[in-house]
Amino acid sequence: MTAKNILFKLIVIEYCEEIPQYPEFEVRRREIGNYSNLVNAEQEMKKEIETGNVNIFGFLIEQYAVENETFSTSVMKNYLSDGTPWDETIVYYDINNFDELYETIGRDAEKIRFNMGDIIEVLNNDIVTLEVVNSTPPTHGELKIGARFPIHYTDNCYRTIDKNYDDNTNKTGDRLFPLRFHVSDMLRKKLMETYLVGMEFHQN
Repeated sequence: MTAKNILFKLIVIEYCEEIPQYPEFEVRRREIGNYSNLVNAEQEMKKEIETGNVNIFGFLIEQYAVENETFSTSVMKNYLSDGTPWDETIVYYDINNFDELYETIGRDAEKIRFNMGDIIEVLNNDIVTLEVVNSTPPTHGELKIGARFPIHYTDNCYRTIDKNYDDNTNKTGDRLFPLRFHVSDMLRKKLMETYLVGMEFHQN
């Protein structure tokens, strides 16, 4: 697909609560604007940070390719509250059948932000939950080196599990964030127990 132009949508994620606490808390999304390039979008993100907004959880920049008035998401990036780039997800939409395809040769190992057993924050629409990574995306070494083939984008995701033993599959990297608050010993123990149970289940 040849795009007529590229659009970058900047979204700020803000806390709904004055003192957010784990294991989950509410957030809200506020669209700041649409821009013609990534540099302008990141500049506006910096301006938002410089306002002193203390409610910033993080940012998303969604890149869209515009073709015949149809949006096709190609890149989704997330940023930490200070504007530090964190991760990105690339998705190619087949405009003929709207089946998401991800063309990949695997990820560089250093671009995989989390390891199995890591406790992380997961952005689930308007809720941030504390979960444990129980599977990471494939690396170049785990796929045939040099192979280039389309796979569904959900096959290039993390898998996580929460304290309720909910095995939440297919979490794209742009929805995952590192811990920023203290995790109590009791909650950490509960999360690791669910992680070990989940791993044992998948092995059997």
